Amino acid sequence: MLAEKSAKSDKTDRLLGLAAKRASPGKRKPLPLLTPEYFGAVPVFAQRYFENLCTRLIPPFVIVFDDYHKIPPASPFHEAFRDGLSRISADIHAIVLSRADPPPVFTGMIVNNRVRIIVSDELLLTFEEAKKIARIEGKSSLSVEQIKGVHEMTQGWAAGLILMAKSMRTGGSSPERLDRFIPSEIFDYFSGEVFDAMDESTRDFLLKAAFLPKMTTLMAQRLTGHAHADRVLSFLKHNCLFIEQFSTSVTSYQFHPLFREFLISRARDSLTPEQIYELQRQAAQLLKESGQVEDAVGLFFEIGDLTSLIPILYEQARPLLSQGRSRTLEQWIERLPHEILEEHP
Repeated sequence: MLAEKSAKSDKTDRLLGLAAKRASPGKRKPLPLLTPEYFGAVPVFAQRYFENLCTRLIPPFVIVFDDYHKIPPASPFHEAFRDGLSRISADIHAIVLSRADPPPVFTGMIVNNRVRIIVSDELLLTFEEAKKIARIEGKSSLSVEQIKGVHEMTQGWAAGLILMAKSMRTGGSSPERLDRFIPSEIFDYFSGEVFDAMDESTRDFLLKAAFLPKMTTLMAQRLTGHAHADRVLSFLKHNCLFIEQFSTSVTSYQFHPLFREFLISRARDSLTPEQIYELQRQAAQLLKESGQVEDAVGLFFEIGDLTSLIPILYEQARPLLSQGRSRTLEQWIERLPHEILEEHP
């Protein structure tokens, strides 16, 4: 335990010391390192270290710690870090970026309002914010409607919007095809930051579950064959990995649309056409059983399974007409081949 605490703290104080030197080049004496003589009093060392650091910074000042979720939950480093943060002066702020919730050791600081948690939803860009960023990063000629389309595709995800805007600036997209445009940089981001870091079982689950636009844990379990689908979905939500949870009578989940497109693209590269067809067929059936009829109809049309589709049209015709949605029914019928219409007048 002591060795682990030493290794984590050694790397942190060394890198933080370099950053402090750059922020205050006039200070010749470097910040102390966690050498063996401090091992018996790490909390005191952490407190004195952050106090010393604050004297070198000209307020107002912000210190940012990124990727905090990469530290194992049981690591004793959290205690040392908490002790250090407790000594930061009031005119200096620390921002800790993490995909996970704060470890339990921070509960006291949260209760005493020393720490404020900003959840992922609060970080999503509004349309006005997205418009300004798109105009800076992208083409100034983009219309409001086109920027609105990009904002809807990214759902306010800042990194995704910036990547799309940069790609548009370099000619990676034709404005009239923004509805189908996803730059390769976004897929590279998902691959490097999320997908490739997961174990093989979780990757297999994601590739299969992506064929469900919205799913309960039972639906995901039946489609993917993974008995612990609930654990995987809960893990993804807990770590803010591009999935949204809806709590109604039955909890359901939905991937971020760009992440879902990435997963389906990877599935088509990894699975055979026969496997893809069977996954889509099963997904459509599950959607129908769960009451997501329009998604089911769209998927049956996509795979050309008209045998499964015709009974749904018979079942849904009267309800759609009674709801004043005759146009939806008409659009479905218009997509049917002429021979099917002759057979089922």
